Amino acid sequence: MKHTLRFRAYLPDDVASEAWHQIDILRQIRNHAVRD
Repeated sequence: MKHTLRFRAYLPDDVASEAWHQIDILRQIRNHAVRD
């Protein structure tokens, strides 16, 4: 059985925006690697 840990982060808007930007970049890299 897999367990998933979830955490809530309360970040300022500018930090949250940058975090989502980095997550999006990592998502694109992963999808590209899976596709190839």
